[in-house]
Amino acid sequence: MKTKTLTVIALLSVFCITSVVAQTKERGLFVEMNAGFGNVERHRSGYGLFVPRIGYQLGEKWAVGVKARFETSGSKGYTAAGAYVQYAFWKKGKLKLFTEGELSYNVKRAECDFVLGRPTPRKNYAEAGFTFGGSYALCRNLNVMARYLYIGYNDYPGVREGAYIGNGRGIVDANWHRLQVGLQCIF
Repeated sequence: MKTKTLTVIALLSVFCITSVVAQTKERGLFVEMNAGFGNVERHRSGYGLFVPRIGYQLGEKWAVGVKARFETSGSKGYTAAGAYVQYAFWKKGKLKLFTEGELSYNVKRAECDFVLGRPTPRKNYAEAGFTFGGSYALCRNLNVMARYLYIGYNDYPGVREGAYIGNGRGIVDANWHRLQVGLQCIF
């Protein structure tokens, strides 16, 4: 019980400090909604992605946050939760280019798949790597965001297909599901 209490107090302290820093350097809290599309060649089916995010803009170059990802492909889809750190390496006027270091855990929605009448184990997987993106400020509090490409660790247990390089757990993934476009509202 003490461990849980101390953990909660530590997390709240970090978020409070982060909030104070954000108010003095840049804008602060933001929410974001991204969408994308993916396809599975062997099943000849497509699915939508919805990726809500919440975070803190720590300054002109840094932001931190948490995200979730939901796939619309029914029982074959994944739901993910993760955290990220964003660094803006170039900014000119309303345009900004950035990279994100991210860590996420992906859970397959169905309890199990059935092969020849027997259940197979779940196919959950983890990712830790980098993605790249850009944003364009429509006004002071609203940005259009785009992200694409993933470089890093991925222990996906299924068959890999499409625009993908790597035969181990280190990968470069340029498949359609890595392209996400959305809006960010900064408070």
